[in-house]
Amino acid sequence: MKMLKTLFSSLLLLVVCQTSQAQATQESRLPVYQNLIADISLGIEDSMLAGDLTLNNGLVLHIVDYKTRDDNVMKTWSAGDVVSLDSEIKGDQLLLTVKRLNQENDSVEVIAILDVTREPTKGLRIVDVTDGGKFVKLSDGSVWAFSWLHKNYTTSKWHAAEHVIVQGDGQANGYDFINVDAPIQDSVHHAKGSFVVN
Repeated sequence: MKMLKTLFSSLLLLVVCQTSQAQATQESRLPVYQNLIADISLGIEDSMLAGDLTLNNGLVLHIVDYKTRDDNVMKTWSAGDVVSLDSEIKGDQLLLTVKRLNQENDSVEVIAILDVTREPTKGLRIVDVTDGGKFVKLSDGSVWAFSWLHKNYTTSKWHAAEHVIVQGDGQANGYDFINVDAPIQDSVHHAKGSFVVN
């Protein structure tokens, strides 16, 4: 009986070690999705520093306002800077709040709109939505899973060919999605997904 307990404990320990190792390997292979400024042009419009930010995914954002403003800091933004985006619907428009990352003392938050007159030929697009929105495949070949909540209220309304912005640092399997082509009236522009496979 004692020998059986020892054998069982050893097997259990082996399974736990193998599972932990598999999780560590999977987590270390999580992709990094960052949005970088590819180009920036700033100028004075109606006595406010405004202009365009072109992201590395080809999307062009036009600055319309600021949540927090400091023109001297804004003038230091440049190509190669990593930015994070947040989204909200105001009226009949999708507004994107843009904040520069990895810069000390940078509290500037830009409010921008997508320039829909400049359709990018590159960037991430949805290729397929399956299982009622539970899985979404992107143009880079990656497949993403979404929770029951997002599946039922958000991603089930997404369609192939829509542009998405994905953000995640590869440290945890939780990525933010902004669908910039989602129907505004349905307020289904934002979801959180988990990386499945590439």
